[in-house]
Parts: sequence; structure tokens; C-alpha cells
Amino acid sequence: MKHMTGLNKSNDEYYTPHEVWANIDRYLPKERVVWECFYSSDSRSAEHLRSLGCTVVYEDVDFFTNDIGECIVTNPPFSMKEKVVARLHALDKPFILLLPIHSVCTRFVRNLFKNKLQLIIPQSRIHYERKDIKTGKIDTLKNTSFYSIYVCYKMNLPTDIVWLH
Repeated sequence: MKHMTGLNKSNDEYYTPHEVWANIDRYLPKERVVWECFYSSDSRSAEHLRSLGCTVVYEDVDFFTNDIGECIVTNPPFSMKEKVVARLHALDKPFILLLPIHSVCTRFVRNLFKNKLQLIIPQSRIHYERKDIKTGKIDTLKNTSFYSIYVCYKMNLPTDIVWLH
């Protein structure tokens, strides 16, 4: 996992369940090549996006030195969100990021993307998947202690805030 160099994977390796992408199916950029840029051999995110009609590039390459596809749809490692947001700003390509809701209020997001973001607000908390180190089984966690939000840039949503129901 070249893009995860220096990351403590035991604390930051969470995967996106199919229903999380299915919830925003109508907003996914199916006319563009999507880069799901945070690769893990255990993640099925690219598979989920493909099942919803997206053309997805999903490779074990470094997000911080590569530029693939026409837009990005991903659930980045939360421990790296500031660095990820800075890289996205430099790339200046459309994206949908799944982030903890409090991330939108941070200085680094505000300074880079003030008045340029659109938000999709889920109906309830998103529960991520995680691999059990002992069994190797991937299970959906049901005890997420924070709310997540879809942060969008240049996605031309119908309104700046979309409430899912």
C-alpha cells in the first residue's frame, strides 16, 4: 500500500460498504473515469462503484505523486485528511470524499475550498467495514461514534446541500 506509507494501518484501515455508495448513486460521476485512489487489497470500494455503473481505476499507486482519471471518489484514511485535502486542491479535479462531518469545519478545508464545496448529508451515521485481524473476516461495524458526510467539489449537484432520505 504505497499510498499509506507511515500510516498505522491497524487504526485507520476502514472500508466503505456498498450501501454507502449506493445511497448517492444518482450523484456518482458515471460519465467520467473515476479514480478510487486509496487502494487496499481488502477493500471492495471500486467493485461497489463499478456495480453502480462507474468506470473505476483502482491501483496500488501513490495518491500524492500520481494523477489518474477524471475525478476522484474515495473514502480516504482519516488520519491523513489534511494532506489528502491539500493534494486534492492541487489536482483541482472533481471529487466526492467521505469524511467525518467535523472535517468540513476545519481551517485547512475552509482555507482551501471556502465557498467551493457541496455537501451530501446522509440520513444516519455511516458504519464502515473493518477486517478482523484474527479471523480475516470483514464485518460492518455498528458502533461508529461520529457522523460522516460526502464532501463534493465540481460535482454540479442540484443544490449545495443535499439531504439524503
